[in-house]
Amino acid sequence: MADLKYQKGDTVTIKSIVWYESRKDKQGRVICGHESFHNGMACFCGKQTVVRQVNFDSYDLDIDKGRYFWNDLMFE
Repeated sequence: MADLKYQKGDTVTIKSIVWYESRKDKQGRVICGHESFHNGMACFCGKQTVVRQVNFDSYDLDIDKGRYFWNDLMFE
């Protein structure tokens, strides 16, 4: 298992919209290690949520009902 910082049940804060807007590429992505933070995730910027599940190298969050893959680089 990858060395992830958070555990199931932990509260995390997603990076700010300023962070996203200042770093996104022409396709609307910010590369965060092996994952991309993209425009579909931007609506969650600045919000707090709970880690629903810890995967091998990513998290599922309550805020999006497991739709996206998140990692430590995407959190404040």
